[in-house]
Amino acid sequence: MLVSKSSLLILSFAAVAQLAVSVSHTGYLIDLYCWNRNKNRALDGADMENRPWDHTVHCMRDVDICRNGGFAVLELVGDKYQIKYRLDSTGVSNALYYVDTTSKIRDVIVTVTGTDDGSGTLVSATVVE
Repeated sequence: MLVSKSSLLILSFAAVAQLAVSVSHTGYLIDLYCWNRNKNRALDGADMENRPWDHTVHCMRDVDICRNGGFAVLELVGDKYQIKYRLDSTGVSNALYYVDTTSKIRDVIVTVTGTDDGSGTLVSATVVE
């Protein structure tokens, strides 16, 4: 049986679409610049793997390299925090709106809702307290 390339492409897109699912996750909001620093130690001194609640809104909002480095939400796995989802450009815009408008100083727990396409990046996520 011969299958055209366009038929295979359509089937591939259909398979990927079936894997994408809408999810919500509640966790600590962090900027990726600080997460990727030596031993996940943020510029503000927060130990991101063990004490993400110490990471400040000031760091995420007011330090350009952090503000512009992308955002993620964490989950606790065993006794360490790790990234559950990175946020795409829509999620980053919503995270920036959140950090620009929140009255919180630290301990930034948010709920993100978006599409989990299996890549580790949450697509089109909303970000709410």
